[in-house]
Amino acid sequence: METIANKARILVEKSRISRSSNTVKVTVSIGATLANPEDTIDTLFERADKLMYLSKSAGRNRVTLKEVM
Repeated sequence: METIANKARILVEKSRISRSSNTVKVTVSIGATLANPEDTIDTLFERADKLMYLSKSAGRNRVTLKEVM
């Protein structure tokens, strides 16, 4: 899971958006987790959202994962 998330992060980081004479660089902060059988959509998204904010607070342009068993 981490390898895929980091590949996506790097692809975004290397991307550029050009409009007229302006070029914008972008990055992404990713929070990812595995679903448990008892998870609901809400608990799954809540956990991933918290992990995404951990990525942002750790410096942005990062991947934060939590594998739940």
